[in-house]
Amino acid sequence: SSHLRAPLRDCIGPAPTRVPTMAAVAAAAWSKAPAAPTAAAQPPAYEGAPSPYDGASWASKALFMWLTPLLQSDADELVRAGVAPKLPQGDATNLWAARMTSCLERQEAKGRSYPWLRAYVIVFWDYLLIKTLWGVFEYCLGILGVLLTEKLLVFQEKQEEGHHVEASAATAGLCAMCGVIALGLLQIFLGVWFSLYTTRMDLRVNAALVGAILERSLRRPHHSAASRADTWTVQATSHGSGGGGAIFNLISLDSGPSVSVVGIFLGLWLWPSQIWGATYLLYQRVQWAFIPGLMMMIFLKLLSTLLLSYDGVLRNRLLARKDVRTALCSEAFTHVRTLQMLSWLEPFRNRILEARAQELGITQRQLYLTKTNEGVGQVTGVLINLATFAFYSIAYKERLKASQAIAVIGLINALGGPLGAVPGWIQGYLVFKSAYRRIDAFLSAQGGAPDAPRAPPS
Repeated sequence: SSHLRAPLRDCIGPAPTRVPTMAAVAAAAWSKAPAAPTAAAQPPAYEGAPSPYDGASWASKALFMWLTPLLQSDADELVRAGVAPKLPQGDATNLWAARMTSCLERQEAKGRSYPWLRAYVIVFWDYLLIKTLWGVFEYCLGILGVLLTEKLLVFQEKQEEGHHVEASAATAGLCAMCGVIALGLLQIFLGVWFSLYTTRMDLRVNAALVGAILERSLRRPHHSAASRADTWTVQATSHGSGGGGAIFNLISLDSGPSVSVVGIFLGLWLWPSQIWGATYLLYQRVQWAFIPGLMMMIFLKLLSTLLLSYDGVLRNRLLARKDVRTALCSEAFTHVRTLQMLSWLEPFRNRILEARAQELGITQRQLYLTKTNEGVGQVTGVLINLATFAFYSIAYKERLKASQAIAVIGLINALGGPLGAVPGWIQGYLVFKSAYRRIDAFLSAQGGAPDAPRAPPS
C-alpha cells in the first residue's frame, strides 16, 4: 500500500483547504494596512505655465484680455495637458476643500444645528451676496428696458401718424433710442462677465462640497476590521439603508442640492417687491385687464407646482433604488471570485437587474413629469397674453397700440419670472430635504461631533 499511496497522492494533489466565507474575506482585506505609496507611484507634478489671470490687471480681467494668449495658442495647435496654464491660485481645489472642511468641523464642535449649511454660507457668503445683488440689478435692467422700448415706440407712432412732434418729444424719443442701445450693450457685457464669474464660483463650490465629503469618507476610526469596513458604508436614506459605493451618488447627485435651499431663501425676500413692481406698472397701462392673465398664470403655475412636487418626491425614491443597485454592483465586483466559486453569479445578476428595473421605472415617470411641465411652460406666455388682451379689448372697447402691447408683454414676462420661480422653489426644497438627509447621515456615520443636534429638516 505504501507503493500505491505516493502515485495516488500525486494524482489527487494536496488535501483541500477550507474555503473562507465572504465575511472572512472582507474582514481580512480591511485588516491589512494600506501600503505606503512609493516614489514611483507618486503622480508627476503638473508643469504648466503660470496662470495669466493671477498677474492680470483689473482692465484685463474686465475685458477678458487675459484669455487672448490662450486663445491664440489654441488656434495654432491643440492645447494639451502640460501646455495649458495652471489654474489661478484662488481656484485651487484643495484650498476650498480645506476651508469647507475646517469650517464644518468648527460648526460641529460648537454643536450647531445644520452644520453643513452653516459652513457653506460662511465660506461663500461673498458669492451669495454678489449673486443676490446681481439678481436685483438684472430685474431692474429688464424693467428699464421695457420702459425705454415703450418710449421709443410712442415716438415712432407719432411720426407715422403725421402729427407734429415737439422738440421735447423728439429729444425724449432719441434719448430712449440711445438708452435701448446702451442698455442692450450693457446687458451683454455684464451678462458675459457674470456668467464667467458664476462658472468660476460654481467650480469652487463644487470643489469645496465634494472635497469635504471625500475628506470625511477617508476617516477611519481605530476599531476592529469590521468597524473599518462599515465606515465606508453610507446610510444614504432616511431609513438608514445604503451600501458600499453609495458615496458616488452623494458626490454626483447630493452635494449640490444639499445647499440649494440657501438660494431659495435669498430669492424669497425679493419676491414681494418684484411682484408689486410689475403689477403696478401693468395696472397703469391696462387697468384691471391684467387680472384674467394673472389668474391664468396662477392656474398654470399651480399645475407646474403639482408636477414638480411629485417629481421631487420621486427623486428620493430614485436615489434609494440607485443606492441599492450601486451597493449590489460594488458587492458583486468585490467578491466576484467567491461568486464564481459558489456559482452565485446568476442570482446576483438577477438582483442587480431587478434593482435596475425599479430605478428605470421611476426615471421614466420623472421624465414624463419633466416633459409635461416643459410643455405647460411653452404655452404659458401665449395663454396669458391672449387672456389679457382679449379682456382689455372686450371690457374697455379700446384698440391696443404697438407701444402699449409690447410694454404689456414685457411686464407680463417680468411678472411671470417671480411667479414661475415658486414651483421650482417647492421642487428644490423637496430635493434639498432628500439630499440633506443623505449628506447628514453620511457625515454622522463618518465621524464629527455625534452629540450635535443634526436633525434633518422637517
